[in-house]
Amino acid sequence: MNYFSVLSLNREPFSNTPDPDFFFHSRQHVQCLQKIELSIRLRRGLNVVIGEVGTGKTTLCRQLIRRFARDETIETHLILDPAFSRPLDFLSAVSNAFHAETEEAEKDPGHTKEAIKKYLFAKGVEGGKAVVLIVDEGQKIPSFGLEILRELLNYETNQQKLLQIVIFAQREFEKKLRRFANLTDRISLYHLLGPMTFRDTRAMIRFRMDKAGSGDRAGRAFTYPALWAVYRHSRGFPRKIINLCHACVLASIIRNRERIDWFTVRSCALKMAPAVWPTRPRRRRALAALVGLTGIGIFLSLEIGYLDLPAAWSIEKISRSIIMDRGAERPLRRPVEPASVSARLTRPKAPPMSPAVDLHSREVEWTNFVKDVPVAWLRPESLGAVSLQPKESISWLAQQIYGNRNGRLPDIMRANPEVKDFDRVPVGESIRFPAKPITVIPWFEDCWWLVLGETEELEAAVELWRRYNEQVSGLRMVPYWSKQEGLRFPLVCLPYGRYRGPMERRLAALPAEARRSASVRNLWREDRVFFADPFAAME
Repeated sequence: MNYFSVLSLNREPFSNTPDPDFFFHSRQHVQCLQKIELSIRLRRGLNVVIGEVGTGKTTLCRQLIRRFARDETIETHLILDPAFSRPLDFLSAVSNAFHAETEEAEKDPGHTKEAIKKYLFAKGVEGGKAVVLIVDEGQKIPSFGLEILRELLNYETNQQKLLQIVIFAQREFEKKLRRFANLTDRISLYHLLGPMTFRDTRAMIRFRMDKAGSGDRAGRAFTYPALWAVYRHSRGFPRKIINLCHACVLASIIRNRERIDWFTVRSCALKMAPAVWPTRPRRRRALAALVGLTGIGIFLSLEIGYLDLPAAWSIEKISRSIIMDRGAERPLRRPVEPASVSARLTRPKAPPMSPAVDLHSREVEWTNFVKDVPVAWLRPESLGAVSLQPKESISWLAQQIYGNRNGRLPDIMRANPEVKDFDRVPVGESIRFPAKPITVIPWFEDCWWLVLGETEELEAAVELWRRYNEQVSGLRMVPYWSKQEGLRFPLVCLPYGRYRGPMERRLAALPAEARRSASVRNLWREDRVFFADPFAAME
């Protein structure tokens, strides 16, 4: 298309179809493909890949088929839509995919299962092939479909499974799996797909622009602030990245501009559907709730003429709990002070012919009451500060604290405006690390970590890391906060495990000094706000 020549493009770079030529090998997608391929070649049986909408499940599905297309020892079959109303329909779809249908199978599920069994034995035992059934949109599989898949997994020899199943599904599929314990126990690979990091987002955009363009100019069409804006608005979801970048490319072509800047990305993001690009709805709801509760308090004071201290405190406490809810993106800069509305609500109106009331004493009582609010109830904005030691850098500290090297650098730069050059920070400089909550997707709620120690201050946790670094490998921090515990910094030894027994054996193998303070614990709790993903290995 000639109009793509403005950006030195030969074709559309951000098509919404799963084109294998535009598949970007991000770290998490490559790891997922490698795990699936290894499980299939080892004939492990059932593999499940879970991810939110737009995380690239269908693209991975097509890429998996393409990877095995040239391998004569692996035979792949695909079911795109497993939403069937009858068990016979589900069996017929599997049979048709294997080309194992029979005339009797049209009415009898038993004949269909027997035909599938013969096909699997012919291919797997006599032909030596691995038969792979790939199911996309796995959340649509009905309950009887899961039972059928469990029965098909029973077709095996003494050495291997005859059928390899790979299911790509959305998060609601997890609820179905919980009701089928006999199927969950057969899962060999359970992989969770999450959004991409800023580094992968930037690399994917440039990869697609280079693939669709000619020369280096196409790959540099997005400025660095524009790439950051794309990541912020898309939150790292590949489908949203592609849709937003497509709108930005069209806007740049219409305006006849060779560069796509931050303002273009922001303008295109605001024009897209509100359902796709939320603009802090939780904070708006929180503020609306606060205004509503304050209005109720004013109404009660006007109608009743007197509102005692505990009632005023309950309104204030509820308002704070709404604002400081872990679902909000960040807490307010300071707690809500009752100096205006709430303080006036606590002042009693003296009835007629009654002596005057000492309002000053009530205000003092209220002020002392507010000072007694536990500090742990307020979610922190900063994890703390760490002084740089020789041979240490900010990116190195970020890797130990957050679990990644570059994902939090923009936030750290904003938290330390006095630092002019982050590549040359002198030894002894105190660097603040922001407390930015993240969304944690647990693999299993009963995972176990080997915790070498836990502190309440970041500086102490870093010192603990420096002490054990040469004795134990794979150390990192998992900072979290909760109303009951406050801010905590456990030092864990990767990798974590699903079962406690192997972790106890790792504990026993630690050096004597590290073993004295170490323990095996489950860090995951829904009421905890995490600032680093405990389920992610250190990059």
